[in-house]
Amino acid sequence: MKAVVVGAGVGGLALARGLCSAGHEVVVCEQAPALRTAGATVTLWSNGTGILRDLGVGLGGLGRTVNMLDTFTDRGQLLYSMRVADLTARFGSPTLVVRRGSLLTRLLEGETSPSVRFAANCVGVREDASGVAALLADGTEIAGDVLIGTDGHNSVVRRHLFADGPAKPTGIASWQGLCDAPDDLLGDHRTRAYIGSAGMCALLPCGDGKLHCLFELPWSPGTEVSIVDLQARFGHLPAPVPALLDALDETELGFYPYVRHRVPRGWGHGRVTLAGDAVHALPATLAQGANQTLEDAWMLARQLARPWPGGDPASLLRGYERARYRPAKLASALSSLKAPYDVLPPRVIGLAGDRLMTNVFAGLLRRFSNYLAEPAPRARAAA
Repeated sequence: MKAVVVGAGVGGLALARGLCSAGHEVVVCEQAPALRTAGATVTLWSNGTGILRDLGVGLGGLGRTVNMLDTFTDRGQLLYSMRVADLTARFGSPTLVVRRGSLLTRLLEGETSPSVRFAANCVGVREDASGVAALLADGTEIAGDVLIGTDGHNSVVRRHLFADGPAKPTGIASWQGLCDAPDDLLGDHRTRAYIGSAGMCALLPCGDGKLHCLFELPWSPGTEVSIVDLQARFGHLPAPVPALLDALDETELGFYPYVRHRVPRGWGHGRVTLAGDAVHALPATLAQGANQTLEDAWMLARQLARPWPGGDPASLLRGYERARYRPAKLASALSSLKAPYDVLPPRVIGLAGDRLMTNVFAGLLRRFSNYLAEPAPRARAAA
């Protein structure tokens, strides 16, 4: 089989790697002239890291392990500590905070890594009885037996399939970037989040002495937010947040409006389907974006490794879509709810306690995941 994958982000490279491992021919077309390593970090929960292992991606030296997630009020009162190490023990694979560029580079390493055709801007899709093709801006085509759009929330492939328009703003945005981590955040494997009326601030050590800083706040299109606005909004938080804000400049931060797609019941037709943000762009509230994308890649590569009924892969693509619909829709719906600090007072959130919060999230993680729902993810992860 020859697969055409549009987009060389996390989903496109993970899917291509899985298909290459199964012996398929894969062409990844990417409009950028080189690998796009911009962006700060992604949080990979146990399902995401387990899937990477299944794809033959080594985790050694990739990011920083998270064992505990501490959530505080904006005055520094500890509300709860989610025991992330318990999730590792339960599911058999760690949680990592990983630089996005490092993850993409790792996906391209090894014997089963895919090749990427850069500066290949897909502007349309052609389907006929002989197969499918990505139509490129230079007038050439890349033809194959199946075509998968992993080209983000402004997906060209999605526009070919549906007429529902681009992903819509959710009313929340974040400033994110990397900075030097203070010494007191380098010695353990904890992340910190502060919640309050100003919004949410998260500090995530990601290895190599670096810290991912995230400042999440209400936002509407057309509104400009500067570093001065962040300092005024979050400068009252406990140390080390004020010092980090004073040391940051806008060249070190990226602005990310949160958007959300309607997750359709059917993700494609014929020999064309979607994966990742192209089908279920979702806010970063639960840090599910990269993990849901890896779930798509894992399930689709697995489906396409099966024999084709009647020599047509369409039924396998529809099977992938059916399998992923409910977990992805649930992750999208819960990620799009108003943040808990907008709904409940911090003291109410704190009543849940460490163990309950850990168990609740473990249950949600299993429901978000086709991978963890399999009979023995721990055995696969340890293999």
